Parts: sequence; structure tokens; C-alpha cells
Amino acid sequence: MTKKNFYIKFLGFMLLFVGLFISIIITTKIYYFINPYNNNKIFSYNMLIAIKNYQVSYLDLFKNKVTIRIIELIILVLLLVSKHGNKIYSLTCLLSGAVCGFYGTIFYLEMGYKGIINLIIISFPHMIFYIAAFLCLVSMSIMKDKTIITTNETTKLFTKAAPYINILLLWAIGFLSETVINLFLVQKCFIIN
Repeated sequence: MTKKNFYIKFLGFMLLFVGLFISIIITTKIYYFINPYNNNKIFSYNMLIAIKNYQVSYLDLFKNKVTIRIIELIILVLLLVSKHGNKIYSLTCLLSGAVCGFYGTIFYLEMGYKGIINLIIISFPHMIFYIAAFLCLVSMSIMKDKTIITTNETTKLFTKAAPYINILLLWAIGFLSETVINLFLVQKCFIIN
């Protein structure tokens, strides 16, 4: 990894934490401004019961998630391999940090430490695979200028296609785990009281 690649990845991680920190502060201020006496909950008891007991058609959920995640993947690939890939990566890291900070703050303010556990339950295990696929995509976009030196055309083709195959595989495992494992975890492990 060259110094430039290291600095690009480091900048992304720093922006992730900046977005997280700023989002936590802004979300906390807005939450207490709108709800100063903490008497109106965003997550009511009835809503939490509905989330835990929600009956869903696995086939419909699978179709929905596949459609959404494939569109997201295509957009990410097209944006990150463009000439503005590093800027898109930085912006994505900043926004991801902001979204994590927002949800983490709301869950914590509403439910305390149980909210953080619920957030982990909602985000596990599919987010691990999506993050891994995103990091593979970022590495691929950073390394896109490297030339592959080989004499065998089949090896050259496989070497160029391997990162895309890894990303597709990670993304597929992500949405499969999101539709099956995550739904089961939410229904069985979501903490209400």
C-alpha cells in the first residue's frame, strides 16, 4: 500500500468518526430541544412490541432486499470506480458516521444501554458483510490505476474479475443474512423492557 492509499483510507476513517461525533452532538441537542421533559418517546412500548412480533413473508422480504441492495451496489461500484472515487469514499464515510451516530444516539436516549444492544441486534450480522464489501470496493477503486503484468490472458482476466467476485459474494451473504438471520435475531432477541 502506498502512502497515498494509506492517507485516503485514513482520511475516510477520520471522517467516519467526525460524522459520528457531530451527529451525536446534534441529535442530542435536537432531541432535548423537541422533547425537553422526556415524556414523548420515539420508540413507544407498542411500537417495540410490533417490531418484535411482526410477521413477514420471507419471499417478499427477500425480493425487496435483493432489489434495494443490488441497486445500492451498482451505484457504489459506478461511483467509486469513477475519477471522483476518493471524494465519494470520503463522503460515504462521513455520512455513514453521521447515520450511525444518529441511530445510536436515538436508541440510547430512548432505551439506555438496552438501546445500544438493540441497535447491535438490528445491525448484526449483515452490516459486517456490507462493510467488508465496501472496503473491498474502496481498495479496488484505489488500486484501479495499477497495471497487471502477466503473460497469460486467462490469468489477467481472472485477476481483474476476482475483486468484483469477492464484492458480489460479500454483498450476497450480506443480504441473505439480512433477510434470514437478522429477522430471526430481531424477533427472538430484541429487548423491550
